[in-house]
Amino acid sequence: MNDSGIILTTHRMDEAQELCDKIAIMINGRFVIFGSPNYLMEAYGLGYMFTITVNSETAGSLDAAKATIQQKIPGAQFIDHRLITENGAKNMWTVNYRVLNVMGGRTANANVAQAEDNLILSEFFKRLTDLCDPTDANGLTAFDVTRTNLE
Repeated sequence: MNDSGIILTTHRMDEAQELCDKIAIMINGRFVIFGSPNYLMEAYGLGYMFTITVNSETAGSLDAAKATIQQKIPGAQFIDHRLITENGAKNMWTVNYRVLNVMGGRTANANVAQAEDNLILSEFFKRLTDLCDPTDANGLTAFDVTRTNLE
């Protein structure tokens, strides 16, 4: 099936992102942008979301853990936190952030002004890994990073 294609029309960007190699966005019957899902996320996405798991027994306080995160990841925007209960014990928190100043791939995110506090993706992961170092007694135990979708 070389040299063939299918046109899919949808209002759901997450659906288009999963099914399509190229996406064209139309407004009032005119194409306004065309590119791969990766290109569109680099140009118009809202960065990355990350969650850090905090052990409340070793972190001291949730505020101290949040201050440590802000110090290591400047520009991280706090979203929320949740208490995790395991076997009835309330000893873990998940803390959710959005970060816009991480540059992935070869191009910079168009929504972020070039500034000294911008991080390349590898440096972002290094800082998260350093934060969750088991030899450090800061109580931060694990992290999870997701890229925001186009929705």
